[in-house]
Order: sequence, then structure tokens, then C-alpha cells
Amino acid sequence: MTRTFAAIFPPLEVRTALSELVEKLRKLCSGVKWVEKENMHLTLRFFGDITDEQVETATRCMKELSQIKSAFGARLVTVGAFPSPSRARVIWVGVDEGKEKLVDIATTLEERFAKAGLGQADKSFSPHLTIGRVRIPGKNPELEEAIRALTLSQGEFMIDALTLTKSELTPRGPIYSPLAVARFGVPE
Repeated sequence: MTRTFAAIFPPLEVRTALSELVEKLRKLCSGVKWVEKENMHLTLRFFGDITDEQVETATRCMKELSQIKSAFGARLVTVGAFPSPSRARVIWVGVDEGKEKLVDIATTLEERFAKAGLGQADKSFSPHLTIGRVRIPGKNPELEEAIRALTLSQGEFMIDALTLTKSELTPRGPIYSPLAVARFGVPE
């Protein structure tokens, strides 16, 4: 069994800008598990533990979809929190441009996964990139103000590939490894 998810990984320059944003937020609060730069991604579907056969099925679904979709531009800008900035549990940066196309990709991919026998996602897709998880939620006016005031600059990039990713949990944090990459419009 392999702990797996389907994702989009922004290029290094965008993840670097996200890391700089994290550093600003880190100074305002403790008790947040910040996402490491190399692990920053947009989750399309979290599978959990799946078999090798299911990995092959998910890969096939992603590659079939990538043949009929084209690369498109996206822009991460808005900083937010679930469930809200005043009760932050998850701190994220949202997709402000390219959102509709990204939702279309995620919805179509989810339909393909379900038809292929990979079940339904636990949650509906929300176009965001998680940058931190609050360990002990509570009132933090400085963090709340920062979430409402900060935006990401240099968050533009092309979404041109889907990555099926292995997630290995370790005491130092998760280690992600690509299992398969499906590039939009690139024949197999």
C-alpha cells in the first residue's frame, strides 16, 4: 500500500515566494506547522493508502485527462484560513486567476477516478495551497490581521502537469516522491 495523492506542484520560483510569505507569518505566531518549500502543492485528490494496481489506475486517469486538456496560467494571491482568519486551523494561499480551469480539471479528474473504481473524494475541491496548519487553534489577533492583510506577489505560473505523488510520513515531516507525471498535451 502506498500513501498517495494527485497534485500540481508550482515551479521553484513560486514556492520560493510562498516560503518568503511563510517567513513573514512565522514571525507572528508559534504553534503552526509550516509546509516546507519542496512540499508546497495544490492537492487535487488525496487517496490515502492505495494498492499498486490503484496507483496504475490513477496514473492512467491522469494521463488520459492530460491528453485532452491544455496548459493554462494560474496566479496565487490571496492569503486565507479555514474555517476563518479569526479561528484559523489551516492557513492557505488561494488560486485567484485560473480558478475556473483548475476547478474544471479537478472535477473532471474526480469523475474519471470515480468511474475507474477509485471511490469518491472525502471533500469537494477547493482551489488553494496549504502553507500551514495551526496546532492549537485559538485567538491570535496578529496572525488574523496578517492573514487579512498579506498577499502573495510573484505567484504566477503555468499549470502544465499533474503529479501522482507518494507521501511517506516521517518524524521530521512528510517526504513526497513523484510516482507519475502527466503533462498536458504531451503524447505518451
